[in-house]
Amino acid sequence: MKKGFFSILFICLLLAAAGYFFLTDGEPPHVGVRPDTPSASPKREYVVEATDPGSGIQAVSVIVSQGDKKITVLDKAYSPAPPQAVEKFMLESAGLRDGAFDIDIAVTDNSIHGFGAGNTTHLRKTLTLDSTPPVAGILSQAHNVRQGGVGAIAYTVSEDTESTGVQVGDIFSPGYR
Repeated sequence: MKKGFFSILFICLLLAAAGYFFLTDGEPPHVGVRPDTPSASPKREYVVEATDPGSGIQAVSVIVSQGDKKITVLDKAYSPAPPQAVEKFMLESAGLRDGAFDIDIAVTDNSIHGFGAGNTTHLRKTLTLDSTPPVAGILSQAHNVRQGGVGAIAYTVSEDTESTGVQVGDIFSPGYR
């Protein structure tokens, strides 16, 4: 009788421990990408930030697809798993054409949830590649600037841009609409 009771108690404790280990840290990692704009440039640097304070980040991958073409631009595994990972990548090596493309970011944490597979967060964005630079046109006629004086210039830009302005040497003066 005592032997059967302790056997059942041992099995229950074993099942509780197994349940605890396989059901804890069911929360997937958090992931973000910067800059978060709908337009893309081949020479722009992108930053993927992933956090999982519970079990740490095990892997980060970035796959770019356009039509039938899929290119892996980032595939990083971590050992030991840090609680935060920051990775940079550029699209220049992907060989994309101008137009729409998808970027798929997958981040997996180091938990034993799912029988050791960990939790995975997928972030999918559709961006537009524009490799043609905007064209600036000068509207003002007089460009005389005197020492100690004030200068002004009127210009147009062929498309919407993140920022515009005039740079003289190391000094940048932002433009206004």
